[in-house]
Amino acid sequence: MQQTVLELVSERLADGEKINGLTQEAVALQEKIAGLEGQLSLRDEMSFKDGAYWRVRRDRPEEGPLCARCFDQHARLARMRDVGNGFTCCVVFDYCIGHAQYRGPVPI
Repeated sequence: MQQTVLELVSERLADGEKINGLTQEAVALQEKIAGLEGQLSLRDEMSFKDGAYWRVRRDRPEEGPLCARCFDQHARLARMRDVGNGFTCCVVFDYCIGHAQYRGPVPI
């Protein structure tokens, strides 16, 4: 009888560990889903024009220009800035637009 009780307790503990593991997995999957939904939502807000992305949201001013290379390759929003020579360049990569949409390092 005592053996049976110990076996039942052991089985219940094992079941509890399985449930805990499944709960942690479910939480991780929910976080992953939320992240993917956020990425899809961000993509819906993006508009590509003149060699760069612009973020367009309801009731907010348009944001940009944003680096196409950063967004396409890394899903990151990186603002581009006017470097004063007719080019607008990414602050992260050597990606520039201007002068017929030149794409490369800024000429010196």
